[in-house]
Amino acid sequence: MSAFCGVVVWEASDATAEQMLRGVEDTLAPYGEARSVRPSGPFHAARLTAFGRASVADRPDAGASAVVVGRLVRTPELRQHLGDSIDAMSDAEVLVLAHRRWERAAPEHLHGAYAGVVVDHHRGEVFAVRDHVGSRFLAYHRGDGHVAFSTTALSLTGFPGVGHELDRAKVLEIAVTGYGSERTLVRGVSSIGPGSAMRLGRHGTDRWRWWTTCAAPIDDRGSLAAHAEALRAELERSVRDAVRDGEQPGVLLSGGLDSSSVAAVLAASGRFDRIPTYTSVPPRSWSGPVPYMRVADERFAVEALARRHARLVPRFIDTKAQDLFEHSETIWELGGGPDRNPLNMLWEYRGILDAAADGVDALLTGGLGNAGFSADGPLWVAELLARGRLIGAWREIDAWSEQHPRGRLRNLWGFGLYPLIPAGVRSRRATRRRVDLLSEAIDASAIRPDRLPEVDVARILATAARPHPEGWTRDLARVFQDPAGQAETDAAYAALYGVELRDPTADRRLLEHAVTQPEWWRRHQGITRAACRAAMADLLPPEIVDRQSIGFQLADWFDRLTDAREVLRGEVSAMKDHPATRDAIDVERLERLMHAWPDRSRMADQDVQRDYLNAFIRAVYLSRYLRWFEGRARRIARGGPAVVVNRPDL
Repeated sequence: MSAFCGVVVWEASDATAEQMLRGVEDTLAPYGEARSVRPSGPFHAARLTAFGRASVADRPDAGASAVVVGRLVRTPELRQHLGDSIDAMSDAEVLVLAHRRWERAAPEHLHGAYAGVVVDHHRGEVFAVRDHVGSRFLAYHRGDGHVAFSTTALSLTGFPGVGHELDRAKVLEIAVTGYGSERTLVRGVSSIGPGSAMRLGRHGTDRWRWWTTCAAPIDDRGSLAAHAEALRAELERSVRDAVRDGEQPGVLLSGGLDSSSVAAVLAASGRFDRIPTYTSVPPRSWSGPVPYMRVADERFAVEALARRHARLVPRFIDTKAQDLFEHSETIWELGGGPDRNPLNMLWEYRGILDAAADGVDALLTGGLGNAGFSADGPLWVAELLARGRLIGAWREIDAWSEQHPRGRLRNLWGFGLYPLIPAGVRSRRATRRRVDLLSEAIDASAIRPDRLPEVDVARILATAARPHPEGWTRDLARVFQDPAGQAETDAAYAALYGVELRDPTADRRLLEHAVTQPEWWRRHQGITRAACRAAMADLLPPEIVDRQSIGFQLADWFDRLTDAREVLRGEVSAMKDHPATRDAIDVERLERLMHAWPDRSRMADQDVQRDYLNAFIRAVYLSRYLRWFEGRARRIARGGPAVVVNRPDL
């Protein structure tokens, strides 16, 4: 649906910019019609190319050219500084003007889901930026006297000098579930991280993180009602911004607080007569164990929501007949990569396919809602104690103990006093008690044990290695690293089906507002996620706003794997014969798991989920990708096409 690429050449070269980008542009051709500009400046050559809905602009009057994928929201602040005329401009033109006015600080004034590059005509520099959560991908290759960039790392294999070789260090990172580092699977190609920007010049590179929530100040509005009202207003604005006039929206709907809130606000706005929704459910005859406090079938919640909002038209998705690897290679051809949760992608893929058949342009989600909009406040008592609000803290302990009978003194210790112990002391105590989040994360992977020392696990799994002492909502910059690593896959789905995934709960202003909420209003009087529940009480039915359980998408996952056991046995056999797979993955462990396949009565056991839902199936998908990648390299070396896309029938 939209992509871009470009090159800036500072040193003299026999090849033109057009020639250098030809292989990259060929790979991105399925993303739509191409439009190019040639920036002028103190460099040998330059070219920017936009595909599909991406925008490109050459503004000699402003001293720059730019290309943007995604969308920049025209906020009141942006209009105030840049003028009302920006409403009629392309996103690329707006980025040029923002860069001219604020230079390095430009991203702090921009909102939306986007990635962009500015070529400065006067300085001969390249400025590249990615939005706060990294919803759009941006990769680059820095060569001798030039820089090339693209919205997929794979396409840069078509750039002279890059080659088509796997980055084995990145393969090891993914094998240990580290999807979010700035490495890519293409050797010699890096990515810009979420909430980050960089400036590349002839003689050097400067990169920085422009967005973080670590130091956001607390804003106590004095009552739950006041916080709920402000939170609701932010969600309504973000949902409004997420769908353009003339587009047909749909919602990937789980029946939980976040996606249900997005759907309810969209329906209540009255902008659309009909809003299709798509929910994963097991077959109606299915029954089986699920983890504690998880719900296999959320029809009850979705149907209650549809009764409240007649504009919502539910569709329930059962993926039982779907192939485990359906269209994965087509997604990879378009630049997507091995997914962190491959089985979840089965129902998401089916939801996108059904949405395309229904004429949906923008498929909304609530994927990052629990990071801000519906975030809980587990440190609420400790925060009250730290501020000397002893009576308030005891009232909260009293209310919590009524709802969760564990003993008031035990709750006071666990929720109030223990979190106030210095982080270093807590870490040593956890080690003595053999509580090790990092080891748990590693156990859920299938990396070869002897290759583990080669991976900087503490860096790529930073949130598990070094949890933020004030809670993970203060650590969103690191939390978003892994989802951002999947942005290429989302773009590939959009290109294949014409349906763009958008998450209003990832809106920067919503997140920045949410993290200023005090913990004691997020969790209040024995109620978790209290501010969100209060904000949505009039729009959501009790089946959703009062529920404590969590949905379990693809609850029949183990049955799906069991039905495909012979296929999976063949996959493991192929992995044994593949050097790149054996180099990174503990294939012998996978063989043992195949041999010791558990009874379905154990499918909710924690160790079974760790071994099969996480380590086993992730390793299988990673190996399939590695074999495909090497096959693509051989195809291109033989003079074959840069991209082969088999578009499914809708």
